[in-house]
Amino acid sequence: MEVPKNYEPAYEKALADFRATDPQAMAARAGVLYDASGKGRGSLLVPYFGRICVVAYPAATVTERDSGGAASFFTQILLLHYLTTASGTPLKGTWISFRQLPGGLMYEAAFRARSLAPLIAAFGSAGELFAQAAISTGGEQARLGDYSFLFGALPRVPLMCMLWLGDDELPAEVSILFDGSASDYLPTEDLAVLGGTLSGRLLRAAKP
Repeated sequence: MEVPKNYEPAYEKALADFRATDPQAMAARAGVLYDASGKGRGSLLVPYFGRICVVAYPAATVTERDSGGAASFFTQILLLHYLTTASGTPLKGTWISFRQLPGGLMYEAAFRARSLAPLIAAFGSAGELFAQAAISTGGEQARLGDYSFLFGALPRVPLMCMLWLGDDELPAEVSILFDGSASDYLPTEDLAVLGGTLSGRLLRAAKP
């Protein structure tokens, strides 16, 4: 796997943290299964947007169980961060915006431009298309906004995507919300990636 040069320090740290942490403890805190193969080796099975990723321990390679293919670099480093950051704290059951995450206000403009603005452009006047895209990507209907769906991005990092349709008085709006415990499971930078991943999945599902 080719590591982007500007991510090399972060990747090396993620590897070191992963290999220095007991895999069974990681599994318990992250809400995933650990399949031990003996002699300190095994695999952590991480559900990620509806598919199972197999994270080998201590090798830290990440493959998709169904296809056997290697996960992308960004999926790999995100899952390593999830496994090593997860605290095991219960979900709070309250929803917060990206700007309410630690340091989120600083990156809010970039998050909006990359993840929310494309959704507004695609679905701002197309609620049924949004609903179809959400359902086809594993979303479960919620009861907020004009349309809202819950997504199990990671076992303990759910996301909610809400759409308010535009009208003559107000423009359309989209929010991607996080459980109040999200920062106990991923750094804010990775939560931005997670929101962007959801946005991309919805946009691809809407294409004819």
